[in-house]
Amino acid sequence: MTSKAVSFIRFFLVAFVAITSTYSSNARAGSPADEAAVNWAVTRMVSWSPPGKSYYVNAKETESDGRERYAAIAKDAISVAFDPDEAPLFAGPRGRYKTLAIMLSVADSESGFRKDVDFGIGKESKGDGGRSWCMAQVQLGKAVGGKTKTRVVLDRDGLRFVWDGTGYGGEDLVSDRKKCFRVGLHIMRMSFNTCSSLPLESRLSMYASGSCGSGRDASANRVRKAVKWLSASAPPTDDADLMLILRSDPAKKQAQFFTEIGVEKGLSVKD
Repeated sequence: MTSKAVSFIRFFLVAFVAITSTYSSNARAGSPADEAAVNWAVTRMVSWSPPGKSYYVNAKETESDGRERYAAIAKDAISVAFDPDEAPLFAGPRGRYKTLAIMLSVADSESGFRKDVDFGIGKESKGDGGRSWCMAQVQLGKAVGGKTKTRVVLDRDGLRFVWDGTGYGGEDLVSDRKKCFRVGLHIMRMSFNTCSSLPLESRLSMYASGSCGSGRDASANRVRKAVKWLSASAPPTDDADLMLILRSDPAKKQAQFFTEIGVEKGLSVKD
């Protein structure tokens, strides 16, 4: 291979790396598909619980601040619902969007997206006498010394409770919204699996009450709300389109390109 050919290949590789890195960064920062998904979610969240109108002291905020926080909530929920390591609640090309709708419906029913519940501010932010945490209202008991004794460790399809100081405590769920949504999703998945013999609208019964034999009204309310949303406003894309944007990885793109042209990264090209 001539020196000119080597120089051209090196120049082309550098340009390719720069372009793919910039594209991926921009895609993750706010691509049209990503923004459309967030806007789709926020529009429904606002219609369910208009921001800036709470009468709880620690939940008070301006409407504009609330909308900004709602957008952050939507982004975190999307990040979890579209995580390839998390199984969606539904199959099909828009199964993850449907999962997202259930997740946000549950969060609204449990918390109204209130600021104090979101951030764990004040006694009223924790339901069930101070035992339920974050917007998913996960029951982990009261905090002792700033931490809950009961904690959760996530398994692939569900979770288990532990008392050895490992896993997530309630304090972790309010300090990291994604953990809140992730734990909530695992409980939803357990509920769907355990109550799989029931009609769809009853499959959150275990989430709502701890048993498939009760909590059916609460389950129906949450599921119907999500179904109504999906019926009134279709998701802006298929799952695969949004996942491609959210998971774009410049290193993988570069490695694939190097393989295709027969040049490994870091390999010197000789004449």
